[in-house]
Amino acid sequence: MEVREDYKFQASVSTDAFIDKTISNAMIGSTKNNPHNRQIRKEYGFNSRMGVGYLEGTFTSQELLDKLTEGHVLCHLFAPIRSRRRKDGTFGTSEKTKDNFRCSYIIGVDIDETKYQSAEDFIEKLELKPTLYYTSYRNQKDGLGARFRMIYVFDQAIYNPYLFRYFSLKLHTKIENDTKEEIKDKCGINCCQYFNGTNRHNKDIVFSSGITNIIYSLSDIPFITKDDLLLYLENKCDYKKELTIYELSDIRSIKNSVLHSNFLNTYYNDWQKNEPFELEVNDIKNERQEKEEDDRVKECSTFLVSDMSRLSYDEFMRYNRHKYCYFYRVEKEEWVDFNDKVKFQEIDENYFSLLYNVSRITDGHKRRKKLYQRMCLRRVMNPSVDADTLLFNAYEDLHRFFDNDSQAVKNVISIDELVRNYWCPVKLKSPNKKLG
Repeated sequence: MEVREDYKFQASVSTDAFIDKTISNAMIGSTKNNPHNRQIRKEYGFNSRMGVGYLEGTFTSQELLDKLTEGHVLCHLFAPIRSRRRKDGTFGTSEKTKDNFRCSYIIGVDIDETKYQSAEDFIEKLELKPTLYYTSYRNQKDGLGARFRMIYVFDQAIYNPYLFRYFSLKLHTKIENDTKEEIKDKCGINCCQYFNGTNRHNKDIVFSSGITNIIYSLSDIPFITKDDLLLYLENKCDYKKELTIYELSDIRSIKNSVLHSNFLNTYYNDWQKNEPFELEVNDIKNERQEKEEDDRVKECSTFLVSDMSRLSYDEFMRYNRHKYCYFYRVEKEEWVDFNDKVKFQEIDENYFSLLYNVSRITDGHKRRKKLYQRMCLRRVMNPSVDADTLLFNAYEDLHRFFDNDSQAVKNVISIDELVRNYWCPVKLKSPNKKLG
């Protein structure tokens, strides 16, 4: 752990801010299950048919605290299918699902019932102080005492919903041990959980907040061992509900990764840390960052490779198509609106796209070479592409454009071979120079 005021991380925050809990819950809640929410939205001046909209952003701890205490709602990073995003780029509550979970740099802890008189008294007992905290809308109301939320920020993302649940559960356990009281509502272990903000401008709210700017590593969370993680997975991640066959299959996949590799050490590796937002620049730091970026891009998720190996193409795409972006051309970040209906981009001399093969490329027509070239060209399109996205695109190309049916082709391109081959394109420091 270290104190870093300038550290930046990603999170999803509502575009609207809310003055109190009534409107916040009405914007988050369903109008189908609770038609009264529509009337509340209208009374507060919001679109009665449009619920809360989340937008990903990059924040320092102070910037996130400012947002939360202005009444914005916080949640983790999700990757909804593009068609489910709204026109303004936001996503709603219905897209905030475990299947859509992309990753999270934060763990939130919600304290609603405590014997401590204030958030500050509670936090004083903690060995691991939160990165930031703020009292909730109903703090010290209705005789319920102190109510507040604590946010812990980490230097690396947690990419799997079941591992998020594990790390969050261990953090909650540590807090319970320090305070000698149970956290009765451990809603923070759910990766789909949202966190209401508060509103420091509302004079009816008993408000306080604080910030330490402590950035944690996952290895700072105690009680984490390989045996404990295996027991947690064996117990179906402590879920009380009945799990689906797909959820059980995902849990078994993690368990196999833990059993057959030095999993926890791999998960703690520096390549997963969120370092690209360093603000200071010098030759030594540039050299270190280049090495870290190389290390990050060379790794790919064991879960992704496992899914490719054990699932059929249709099953794999059902679970992963919304998590990764399939791209085949050079695109700029901004699109130009035309008549408020059509968006376009002007192309320049740097524009190019991959060929679309109408018929599949058959055995004997340099399938491996062409697949490799497409990987390299994607690195030219997007030099900062992450390893998982590059591998996902290669997998999609293999099934979309290449004849690789084991019953018809003798020389099948295996998933292991695909994983080995993607290393060459990701090692290119200057792909334009290499291929140009």
